[in-house]
Amino acid sequence: MGGDIAQSAIRILREAYPEFKIIGIDALTQPYFSKTVDEFYVSPSAFEKRFNNWINMLCIKKKIDLVIPFSESEISILNSKSGIETPRFLTANNKSLEIGLDKLETNKYLLSLGNFAPKLYDSPYDNKIEFPVIIKERFGSGSKQVHTCSGFSQLNFYFRQMKNPIIQELLSPQEKEVTCAIYRFKNGEIRVIQLHRKLSGGRTLWASVISNQQIDNLCNLIASDIQLAGAINAQLILTPEGPKIFEINPRFSSTIEMRHAIGFSDLVWAIDEYFGFDQKNYLRPLAGVIVGRKDQIVVLDI
Repeated sequence: MGGDIAQSAIRILREAYPEFKIIGIDALTQPYFSKTVDEFYVSPSAFEKRFNNWINMLCIKKKIDLVIPFSESEISILNSKSGIETPRFLTANNKSLEIGLDKLETNKYLLSLGNFAPKLYDSPYDNKIEFPVIIKERFGSGSKQVHTCSGFSQLNFYFRQMKNPIIQELLSPQEKEVTCAIYRFKNGEIRVIQLHRKLSGGRTLWASVISNQQIDNLCNLIASDIQLAGAINAQLILTPEGPKIFEINPRFSSTIEMRHAIGFSDLVWAIDEYFGFDQKNYLRPLAGVIVGRKDQIVVLDI
């Protein structure tokens, strides 16, 4: 819960459900962030064998009603284990996880729908590679371990450093990057928000709501085809050939608090659906609305 997505989610939960008790866990001690929850525990790493049993025991001891994982590694590991007795993990459905947690499967799936993904190259020695390209890990890691390479020597260097690298066409124009949050309700209703964003160090500083019919059609097609249940995030470039998606994240994304502030409250919708609460009225955010973030310095008493 020390990551920026989890901290955004905690602020949303405090606002939407002031009666909820929030327990946070992290593999690292969090002297500041632990103050933002009611109780905090240092957990084993999600990659340790004892992690699943540890979180299971915590849920039983603390009578946890719902667990919300925020990283690909946690979602992947928790989803792959059997015999977990904890309450439901608030994630998208299994088909979404199968596609989104494996970037190679993401690419294959999108190409099966049409020309909706960048080219992939099998090897750094492929003489058909058109530079620049992106090299990244096939599984997880978010925006970490993603590198743009302009030549073979640079590509070979990163290829040797990675466990399961994939080499992907660098889509352009870069200034046309759009992040799309997609939510599909149990009754089949689909909601999409398109955010043209300004990035700095992989983090969204501000975003403008746009409304592109091609993007909307593609997001709705994916949500319907995979029978999406819950929330996913698609990152794309609006190329001259139309929208092409380079990532599908089967989790709540880093713009969760920004979009909540303008009415696209996918975390709240997921929790309301889970507990059977009444859904609030929804007005789709208008194109042209701009939302941003600013840093704050806060001092907490010991």
